[in-house]
Amino acid sequence: MKKYITFISCFIVLCGLLGCTDERWLENGSATENIGGIPIEFVMDFAPITPSSRTGVEIGEKKEFANGDIIQVVANFYKKNESNLALKLMDDKSVCCILTYQQEGNEMGKWVNNSGIPLYWPWDADNASFSAFYYPGFNGVLDIENNKTLPVLLDSLNVTTDPLMAEEVTDISYGNAVHLTFKHKCTRLILTDLDEVTGGASYSKLWLENTGINTEEQKNAFQLELKEDESENSEEGKYLFDFQFVKKEDSNNRVLIGGKTIDITDDSKALVFFLPPGDYSKVSLTRRFGRSLFSWENVKDLKSLEAGVSYTVSLEDLLGNIIIDDDEEWWTDEEYIPTEDDKEFNLQDFLNCIGDGNSYSYRRDGEEIVVLQEVDNNYLLLMENIDFKNYNFESVDVKGTTTLDGNGHFFKNVRKNVFGTVNGHILNLGITDSNADKVSLQSGAYQFGILARESRGNVDGIRLNNISINVTELKGKGPFVVGSLVGNNLTSPMTNVEMNNIKVEVNASVDGEALMMGGLVGQNGDGASLENVSMFGDDKISVTNNAELKNGNVYTGGLVGVSASSIINCKVRVDVDAGEATGFYVYTGGLVGSMRNPNDTPIIFRDSHNEGEIRGGICNGIIDPNNSGTVASTGHSATGGLIGYSLNSDIDNCMVSGKVSSEIEESTIIGGVYPEYYTIGGIAGAVRKVEGKDSPFMKKNSVYAELNISTVANTNNVFVGWLAGVAPKILSDDDTYHNVCFVNTDFDKIGREDDSSPTGNEDSGL
Repeated sequence: MKKYITFISCFIVLCGLLGCTDERWLENGSATENIGGIPIEFVMDFAPITPSSRTGVEIGEKKEFANGDIIQVVANFYKKNESNLALKLMDDKSVCCILTYQQEGNEMGKWVNNSGIPLYWPWDADNASFSAFYYPGFNGVLDIENNKTLPVLLDSLNVTTDPLMAEEVTDISYGNAVHLTFKHKCTRLILTDLDEVTGGASYSKLWLENTGINTEEQKNAFQLELKEDESENSEEGKYLFDFQFVKKEDSNNRVLIGGKTIDITDDSKALVFFLPPGDYSKVSLTRRFGRSLFSWENVKDLKSLEAGVSYTVSLEDLLGNIIIDDDEEWWTDEEYIPTEDDKEFNLQDFLNCIGDGNSYSYRRDGEEIVVLQEVDNNYLLLMENIDFKNYNFESVDVKGTTTLDGNGHFFKNVRKNVFGTVNGHILNLGITDSNADKVSLQSGAYQFGILARESRGNVDGIRLNNISINVTELKGKGPFVVGSLVGNNLTSPMTNVEMNNIKVEVNASVDGEALMMGGLVGQNGDGASLENVSMFGDDKISVTNNAELKNGNVYTGGLVGVSASSIINCKVRVDVDAGEATGFYVYTGGLVGSMRNPNDTPIIFRDSHNEGEIRGGICNGIIDPNNSGTVASTGHSATGGLIGYSLNSDIDNCMVSGKVSSEIEESTIIGGVYPEYYTIGGIAGAVRKVEGKDSPFMKKNSVYAELNISTVANTNNVFVGWLAGVAPKILSDDDTYHNVCFVNTDFDKIGREDDSSPTGNEDSGL
């Protein structure tokens, strides 16, 4: 086997630190129960798992019992035969109960029996045998009548441990302590270097399908059974635990095992699976509901994985065995409903069911057609493509407890926002061939996106194709927020979005506060990061802002207008034109109009690309109405190939190509200052730091974009740099930050070096 397989011997026992620690419990029954008997004492040994030999891979292990942990215990008691001194199982003295670990502060905890089934040494017992079982969250008691758990999916377990079994210990003499040693039932597989296969895409969870064995042999769950020992020479009435791996198919008749990603270094993640022992030489890794991602085959040294052993696999070294799966087939191209023959389908009823978290079906020629299936509690699976036929409808809200999984299906011909507020989760949904024309943003509806006006939940696995948004009316003060998918993404990450042929336009004027518009999202709030956006077709994203905001601010981005959260791995082709936009602050970027974070820790803009033409707009300063010879507030237009205005944002390993330009209006000095100024940069128009904090960094960025700035009569208020128009002086250090320009240019790296911090809400001028 190549160097990428590391076998880690793990005779795994539920564990403490380097030595053995006594975890004891004294279980006292009632006075009647304990006449002549004594409590049973247990000793739990905790030993660490052998650490991984692979540098940087440290997986958290369960090293001690924690408050609330539960163990299921089986005890069988024996008495010596008076004639020949042979041990014989005592009648009705086989006991199964659960013990709960209770701990307060730093004191050693104790095991408490709240099961109602007493466990103690019978006064006339001579000997006993014991076995035990543990897994996180177990809270049920097995007995003779209720002797088997339901199948438990392995991916429902905590990643720090799998099911643990203390095998039977026998010949424990009356009164002696019972020593329990817990062993792992699963093999553990750790996949590192995920970026090498996923292209930097971030997945919190993936599913493994073992395609190298027959479906009948595939297992992804376990059952625990309390059963009578039927082995040869076993006495009647003796009970023990029987642990079995079993199969639990999903709604698509697939046997999948989920694995969770964990951080192993600041910049690297690993994917951890607990698997039944067996052959994993040929597997497929998928997203939810079997959506393929990649697979491997012919990995011979993964053919026989053993229980109690941890295997670390570097996907970077395994690339020769990996096949990147084309998931185009996952998105359905089947007929859309309703058709002319589906008059009983009611679009509003369908949407209301999503809002209520209920399933939905209708009848076609006497047959029930399931459109929305509830596959789990409040988990809705879309079973058909839906043609909205440009009908009008009432938007609904999605509850926080509801998940809508599109299952690779599309909404088509949507003319307005489908949802008002998404509080729950929207997954694996496509929207295609939809045109929202003549959109009016006004009081009560200042936000717009074809999926939802705003989202407070997770949006993941979205495909947008042939979408056109045209806002033609702005009423009120706003702020107005526009995106092709979601207007305002407030509190949760948005991940894994694919786009093709998207057009977002605003053609309106208003005396309002602000307009935030993006090719995908208008605004990202704190904690609402954007990750893994890509193109799947040949057509670009186009964002055009022709808005005039009198005394207001205009933010235009190829993906996001304003973001208070990180932007990671977004690689697209966007043309952004805000040349006809005017306002007080006019911030325009190929991906983000403004990245702003006034908090202590910088937000991240990383591993993102754009290819396109970016054109910024004209800003207007505010003259003091009481003194026309004084500038009350200075206007600022910032235009960047990726970011217009960046406040406390680290920009790392990004690339831009195409052209960056800006409309610039001549300005006359008033009272010794310019009422407007312009900053234009290949990566960012302006990079600013928070007062009292270190400068954010810009490193390993590549500029292939030409800066096309028209000549103006007065350029003392225009600052242009191939990296940034204005930025802290430290960012000029080539030896530290390694930013590179690949086009011929007469512009310096930074148009104006400035270490000051904005003192106003957003920017206070230079």
